[in-house]
Amino acid sequence: MRIKQNFCQKRELSLYGGEEAFLAPEEVISKKDAKDATLRAEKTYGLCEKLVLEIEKKQVNHDTMISIVRFL
Repeated sequence: MRIKQNFCQKRELSLYGGEEAFLAPEEVISKKDAKDATLRAEKTYGLCEKLVLEIEKKQVNHDTMISIVRFL
């Protein structure tokens, strides 16, 4: 949840800039923020990929079991 909150807090500013403070989007999001967001996205992607592979693995095992039972 922290990743989402951190990202959402700066999303609007990163798209439109800080109009009241006359900030350009580049002035709102630093290179450090961008690097942090990229690392968090990579971590999230990796976890999702691991989950999908695990689900697929279980589905294959489930399908194999069904095939064996049908064969018997």
